[in-house]
Amino acid sequence: MHVILGLGNPGLRYRNTWHNLGFMLVERLAGAAGFRSGRGSYLECRLQLEGRDVLLVKPTTFMNLSGQAAAEVSAFYKLEVADLLVVFDDMDLPLGELRFRESGSGGNHNGMSHVVQHLGPQVARLRLGFRPPRTVESAQWKSFVLAPIPESVRGEVADMLEEAETGVRILLRSGMREAMNRCNRSARERPGGDATAN
Repeated sequence: MHVILGLGNPGLRYRNTWHNLGFMLVERLAGAAGFRSGRGSYLECRLQLEGRDVLLVKPTTFMNLSGQAAAEVSAFYKLEVADLLVVFDDMDLPLGELRFRESGSGGNHNGMSHVVQHLGPQVARLRLGFRPPRTVESAQWKSFVLAPIPESVRGEVADMLEEAETGVRILLRSGMREAMNRCNRSARERPGGDATAN
């Protein structure tokens, strides 16, 4: 079984914020199947994708405690670390850019850092880019990531989530290397892309 853990904050207040891009992707993958309570601090949706058993997970902890849910689902299902993909928002990447990686630190992302703290650095991840505009100063970043996604860029966000879904399906069919080769392109390299838009 492959587990895809989307990071985000629970509750309607955070539903359409930048920090919930990970939730948005697993909700897109779940479609009409929906989520139910898991056996710990997470919601889960079990389904078939690309001919594989897949468990989609949304922590019910807040973002900074995401590692708790990752550890609980890993322990309950007796997962190997290779069975897990963590999806999260990343302000170091331009809006629309994706990055699959096989391992690494949590960087500046507190949720991913907490996952690494619990499971170690050998956790595959998919980063969804949303770099703040230059007009947003670093002191405002915390409020920016928790702000609603503006209507003006929701089309770009939808395109990114569509491409991310395609990437996840490639991963399930053909493995991480193929997903990296097909999806780890800059915004400028994509058809119609503009790396300076954000």
